[in-house]
Amino acid sequence: MSAQDNIDLVRRFIDDVWNNQNADNASQYLADDYVEHNPMGDFEGIDSFRTFMETMLQGFPDNQIDLKEATGDGQMVAFHYQIQGTHKGNLGPLEPTNEHVQLEACYVGRVEDGKIVESWYQFDQLSLIVQLGVIDLPDFMQEMQRQMGSGGEGTERGGPAPGRPGA
Repeated sequence: MSAQDNIDLVRRFIDDVWNNQNADNASQYLADDYVEHNPMGDFEGIDSFRTFMETMLQGFPDNQIDLKEATGDGQMVAFHYQIQGTHKGNLGPLEPTNEHVQLEACYVGRVEDGKIVESWYQFDQLSLIVQLGVIDLPDFMQEMQRQMGSGGEGTERGGPAPGRPGA
């Protein structure tokens, strides 16, 4: 498969499985021995992926992923994406806050024989807990933003920056 074919595979996976909440379709895109690495831990196998997905959708039932820039080279695919959703269900011990969150994230995936065999996800965990109201953005970070001129008014691309005052 070409780099573009691999990018298209990951796009279809995100749209079909995550955005349409079709965990049962994961096996169409993921290898049987799929491994996922994310801030919540490492998960091995499609069943572990489904359990993780169901947990996330319990917390954020309107979860949506918007894939932005993408690149690929051989077996590797990388995306910048945004996640947004409303915290309407328990997320582990955290009870619903009904806060709408928007997070920036990065994905790297490895594709072999037309299936995703391994993925690495990173998302802005600090922004998540600030937006959920679990913690306030530390004063020194707010001061740094003021000194750099961001002041929570937005990013280069426009709109409020997640986790910043005024977001």
